[in-house]
Amino acid sequence: MATPEIQAVAAGFVAAGTSVVGPMVAVDPSLLWSLMQIFQRFFYFQFCNIELLKNLKSFLLIFSLGRLKFLPNVGDINLFEDIEIPSPAKSYGNGYRGLFLYTTGHTLFLWLAMLFIYPVILLLEKKFSHKGRIFSEKMISRKFKLEIVPSTWEGTMSEFLYAAFLQFLGSPIFNFVIFLSFTFSVISILVVCWFGIKKFKELKGQPASTPPIQRWLPFVEYIMKIGQPFSLVYFYNYPFHQLSFLWGFNIAVLVLYLVGNIREDARKIFGEVVCLFTHLLMTFFGYSNITPSSKETLGLLVFLLCILVIAVELIFAIRQEIKTFISNWNKPAPKARIPARLKGKKQSSLKKISPSSFVLDIEPERKQVGRRIKRNRHRLVLNE
Repeated sequence: MATPEIQAVAAGFVAAGTSVVGPMVAVDPSLLWSLMQIFQRFFYFQFCNIELLKNLKSFLLIFSLGRLKFLPNVGDINLFEDIEIPSPAKSYGNGYRGLFLYTTGHTLFLWLAMLFIYPVILLLEKKFSHKGRIFSEKMISRKFKLEIVPSTWEGTMSEFLYAAFLQFLGSPIFNFVIFLSFTFSVISILVVCWFGIKKFKELKGQPASTPPIQRWLPFVEYIMKIGQPFSLVYFYNYPFHQLSFLWGFNIAVLVLYLVGNIREDARKIFGEVVCLFTHLLMTFFGYSNITPSSKETLGLLVFLLCILVIAVELIFAIRQEIKTFISNWNKPAPKARIPARLKGKKQSSLKKISPSSFVLDIEPERKQVGRRIKRNRHRLVLNE
């Protein structure tokens, strides 16, 4: 298995990769959340009811970044300190105490911050609507609502699902805090269903694709994201069922990708293939007759596969950013906006003012100075 020195290098690599992709969120939020979802998948390996090597556990803890643990936890307030709901040992040992409000505390803080930021954006757009297009056309709030909110939800949905399933699994101890936590769990499941129905309706309204499954792949991927938390929580006492569900999902997604004819998206296919092999390798940890040296080899392979997936994801993100920069650089400069009263004017007009003289009115020369257009008219008199 990887030595502590190699793990330290891997931790630095993961942190550096996150810092590289982080600034790209302003351009394409899906790049950051795509990386965060990979972190989550690797971190959730610890929820499998199998005995992993100590070094491998330490390595997988690096991916707790996907849980947003660098943010404050709203569940750390005194109200929640002494309340615990029984949860599986592997979940409890990784900070999933069974109480929804505590387990999702970091993610809830992010959403509370977004709920505060959105009204602020609307107020700024209203106040500075005369300062330029970015405010007058509400470009910031539209990007926030149509891009940032959906991508953030898909990036944090798994955390809400794990916490909700653990809350439902716990013993029915009733007090105000547990009732409040249970209510939030139900709300999160309803939001998951609402976003799924919304995605289904959006895809249904799109033109038919060839093959037909290609249009529905985003919806199928969304449903698959629900399957991982469900299998790891409710099949905890059946470790081989847990893992078979995981690599079964990988195979199903790969088949859909191939049938859906998205072979050009090599990144997605590569990621699913590597996750499939990782889940298959981890299945061997469940066998009692496996030798320590074999476990060391398996742990090293899992370590290398995780690093490989992240490296490919980072390369893809940087490549996308470079392509976007180049396309914006080569894009022609926008033309000056012409006032409506000048649109539709003839380029020139020739008027007869006498039997032997004509006046040629040449289209005004327009020079843009700030938001005003300076106009110079030229008149040319022609004599026979």
